[in-house]
Amino acid sequence: MVGYRLRITKGAVRRDAALIAVLGGAVPTLHDGLVQADLQGGGRMDTFRSCTSADGVHLTVWDGPSQQARRLWHDYYYLGQDLEPSCSDRETAE
Repeated sequence: MVGYRLRITKGAVRRDAALIAVLGGAVPTLHDGLVQADLQGGGRMDTFRSCTSADGVHLTVWDGPSQQARRLWHDYYYLGQDLEPSCSDRETAE
C-alpha cells in the first residue's frame, strides 16, 4: 500500500474533508475565491474546484479559471447520503 503523510502548515482541515494533494514545487494560492496553482509550469494558473452531485463530491482541476477551460483531472468520492447537487454537467462528465 502506498500512502502519504500530510502535515497542515497553515489553518485547519476537517478530518472528513476531501482533499487534493499537490506534489512538487507548485504552491496553491487563493485568488478571487479560486484555489489556483501553476501545475504545468508554463505560468498559467490551473484552478481547483469541488462540487456535489446527488450522493457524492467531485474534485476537479482545470487548465485556467474560466468555465471554458479544459478539465485536467477529476475524481469522485461517494458519500452515501443525499446531497443538494451543485455540479455542472462538465464537472461530472467522465
